[in-house]
Amino acid sequence: IMNILGIFLNEGNITCESNSTTNINTRLTNEGNITNEGIMLVYDSSIINKNSFTNTYVLSNYSTVNNDSLLINSGTFNNYNLLHNKNSITNNGGSFINKQLNATNSNSVNTSSLYGLITNDGSITINNGSLVNKGKLGPRGGLVKTKKNKLKKTSGKTKKDTKKITS
Repeated sequence: IMNILGIFLNEGNITCESNSTTNINTRLTNEGNITNEGIMLVYDSSIINKNSFTNTYVLSNYSTVNNDSLLINSGTFNNYNLLHNKNSITNNGGSFINKQLNATNSNSVNTSSLYGLITNDGSITINNGSLVNKGKLGPRGGLVKTKKNKLKKTSGKTKKDTKKITS
């Protein structure tokens, strides 16, 4: 288990290897490359991605992820709180799940006041896998593209192919 505390600036390469757990309890600014191949838990903190972030196993966000560049998911991305996308999110065969209020979790986090909120000023592309929205889509509107028509929304209308998401 690796715990990241304080303020952390990554200008190089970080790989969280398989069979590892990374707990983020601070502001992590990524100006390099982060690859998560294990379990990454974002608690009372934030990740500011300014370059490249790849998740290939499990990432659970209970705090804030600001994506200003490229976020690639081919694992499971559980968003229990805030995800702000200003550039590009690509789902390549993984599960991208925006959680509902009081969603259950295996990390003993109280989610009674947390719900997944995605604000999108960029693009979200679902090449394979799925995007399941049980939370909220924020006041901004960006483009969501699906290549395999796997976008799933549990509230509101769902359209296939390219979508403009608004509140």
